[in-house]
Amino acid sequence: AVFDEIAKITKEGIGPVYLEKIHEQLRREHEVNLKENSWWLNSLEEAYYYGDDFKIVTDVDAIAKRATSENIKASAKRFFDPGKYVLGVMKPKAAKPAP
Repeated sequence: AVFDEIAKITKEGIGPVYLEKIHEQLRREHEVNLKENSWWLNSLEEAYYYGDDFKIVTDVDAIAKRATSENIKASAKRFFDPGKYVLGVMKPKAAKPAP
């Protein structure tokens, strides 16, 4: 099911309804983050460390505008190669017989 969804995104991108949900989630998360000292500290620290402009890094509207169906489609093609993945299978230990 996961591989089918990834294949669909790499071919078609995502729909406008889902894209709007992403934009809304970014805005809500940003509103919450603005009230957290740890977010401010981390954002300032990262901007200083990487030499980025703090105003640009924290501009949620500009970030949301970059989240387009075409950009997500291109990212899915770049990062999700169906021939390269790791399949992990968890197997429980065998139960010990009761004494």
